[in-house]
Amino acid sequence: IKYVKLDSTSTVKQIYPSNSISIPLNLDRFLLVGQIPMPLPNSIQFELEFSLNNQTSRLPISLDMSFGEQNSFGLIRRLWAQQKLNELNAFKDKYKSDILSLGLEYSLVSQFTSLLVLETLQQHLQYRVCPAKSRTYLYNQYMQHQTLENNKKTNNISELIQKWNQTCQWYDQVITDIDRHRAYLRKVQQTCFFGTSPSNVVPIMSSNSFGFGSATTTTAPTGMQFSPLKTSATYSLNSMAFPSTSTPSSLQGFGFSTSSSQINTAINVLNESLSSKTEETSTIVLNENNPQLSYTTRISSSNNRINAYSIYLNERILNRQSPSFYFDVASYFFSPTSFSSILDKFNQQQENIQIADKKSIEYGLRILTNILELELEAPQLYRTVGYKLMELKQWSLALSIFRKIYSLRSDEPQSLRDLAVVLIELGQYDEALQYFKQILTQIWDERFSTIQTIVLLDLNRLLVLMNKMTLQIDSRLIRHLPVDIRIVVQWDTADTLVKLSIKEPTGQICDSYDSYRTDIGGYVTNYGFRSGQPIEYLLRKAINGIYSISLTYISNAQHTLVGVTTVLVYIYKYFGSINEEKQIKTVRLTDFNQIVDVGHIEFGDSNLEKLKDELEKSKDECRRLQNQLITGKQQTQSIIQHINITCDRCLMSPIVGDRYRCMFCPNVDFCENCQSATNHQHDSKHPLMCVRDSSVYASSIYLQNTSELIHLNSLCSSCFVSPIVGIRYQCMTCKTNLCEKCEFLSLHDTSHERLKIIRPQ
Repeated sequence: IKYVKLDSTSTVKQIYPSNSISIPLNLDRFLLVGQIPMPLPNSIQFELEFSLNNQTSRLPISLDMSFGEQNSFGLIRRLWAQQKLNELNAFKDKYKSDILSLGLEYSLVSQFTSLLVLETLQQHLQYRVCPAKSRTYLYNQYMQHQTLENNKKTNNISELIQKWNQTCQWYDQVITDIDRHRAYLRKVQQTCFFGTSPSNVVPIMSSNSFGFGSATTTTAPTGMQFSPLKTSATYSLNSMAFPSTSTPSSLQGFGFSTSSSQINTAINVLNESLSSKTEETSTIVLNENNPQLSYTTRISSSNNRINAYSIYLNERILNRQSPSFYFDVASYFFSPTSFSSILDKFNQQQENIQIADKKSIEYGLRILTNILELELEAPQLYRTVGYKLMELKQWSLALSIFRKIYSLRSDEPQSLRDLAVVLIELGQYDEALQYFKQILTQIWDERFSTIQTIVLLDLNRLLVLMNKMTLQIDSRLIRHLPVDIRIVVQWDTADTLVKLSIKEPTGQICDSYDSYRTDIGGYVTNYGFRSGQPIEYLLRKAINGIYSISLTYISNAQHTLVGVTTVLVYIYKYFGSINEEKQIKTVRLTDFNQIVDVGHIEFGDSNLEKLKDELEKSKDECRRLQNQLITGKQQTQSIIQHINITCDRCLMSPIVGDRYRCMFCPNVDFCENCQSATNHQHDSKHPLMCVRDSSVYASSIYLQNTSELIHLNSLCSSCFVSPIVGIRYQCMTCKTNLCEKCEFLSLHDTSHERLKIIRPQ
């Protein structure tokens, strides 16, 4: 006999079984349940339709609902809930949340719920069940523990804010040309000290422009420089470089802590960042890391994908239980050059992003998913597959994988971050925001102590994408930090140590162990071998050149089914900006101390010749700075005396060492010890010129007593000083005079030509 359906003129909802089922002939009773809305009618009529030997029959039934006893309703409700639960269990993964809520509401045991007998405080804490208030002692202990947990959460937020402030302090640090010069100088010094003798170095003096991608300075003969007072700006005659008006960090790193109008500021900053880089090109180049194994060699010898797949089927007989086998073969099918013609390979080399054809990806996915069938409930296998799907940008498939990982490893914040990253790619911003919030507010094991600061960068980027602010997160954690380069590395095994190394164009190496900061601003936020994953490298302002990325496999204390470690590398260009670009790469690490070159990032001008010229100028500037350092040390060893020059503060005569001469006051000099204290005795707005050796520039008018140069009947048109003492400047357009101070401060129209008059007429 086959039950078909129930027909009723009244409203009967959620009837179970909901589909037709076969009923054994020897069955004593058949249970059919459903819901009748309130208020209950006096009676209901319905018909049950059955089928036997292709013949349909109907059984009319009438139920009297007028009885007053309702004690049995609780039992009937549980019978209905149990029947519904039986149907949902057929698709337990799909209806997990429904099964949980149904079991909790009707006190039913399901695959996701169980009955517990809790007696001790530890048991209540383990299962997060509050004791009944009637158990006073146990209840009070539980509430005390909850208070301690809340205090821990408060301390956790305080520690997180402190770590985030450290990252913001790094972001706000001003990287000057001197810092960039120093980085290049180290590289040149190593070449010079190990290659040629310093005595063979010839000083180079030029007036060519020199740039590091954004800022520009010019070079000039050495020997004299302006030295600032404590509150004055810095002027240097060595480089003739006056302080540039750089953009404040508050404009580039913005926050949402006060009002939503700051979000508009963020968008404007991103637009400016986009417009400022339109003439530049930057490329992410990823290296192919194909393992040289017997089965990959045989598969690669095939001339088309059908033959390659046949070879794979034959090789699978011997490698059926090897996850690495499926991963390596699938990676070969995903490779864009696997089955390409010579012309296709040439065209792909001209593109920054290479994509395999659709059929090869289909074969690769079919092979890759075999990994999931090797061992049930193995998080590492799921992560191995999920990382590869992320590299292929198969976000929908990756989402189901990472949801499974989260159900298996909900105690690891990395599971939440992976899930949130995939949700962002699918445009599900609200759910991703909730996962990020959970990472920031929950207390994690010490192994994951650094992931929260990394998540904060992702969170603030997400808020910009959502174009809104949130009151669910502490406002002190809300600040967007766009950077030119961001590299994030994570892997699929616990108790594993991997070192990330970035070789910058200056030659400096920034890594997660030896040196986590560089002169141009490179910064590894998670440094030290004992720190957990992920590892992150940041660079706010990239200079022109190549940034090489490599990984070193240090150790692995965990025995796994896979036997190797799969590393996922995120590489961002212009992270957090409108023109953001991203590449994802999976790398397999097999041997300890193995070094893998992941790829490199190229930053440079679109004009190749201009880039070459800039690199040549940087070499010349580095040599000049090196020679200046050597000659400066030689001059320091032989103490220089400035004959007939007296310090106007301590009355040292002659001045020994560096001499500092006021550029605005005639015949005013200070020694090296007194120049730092001149703020109290001298006008702090007057610049001081540092003179290393007066004999070298003895004939210079700037080092002579200009108080004797009195231009009678001359009036300065800017400060109205009369007569003008020192050098007089006559404007050829306005026919007016300027004193030396007003000319220095550019108080007159700079487009007008001047006549410099030294001797009074």
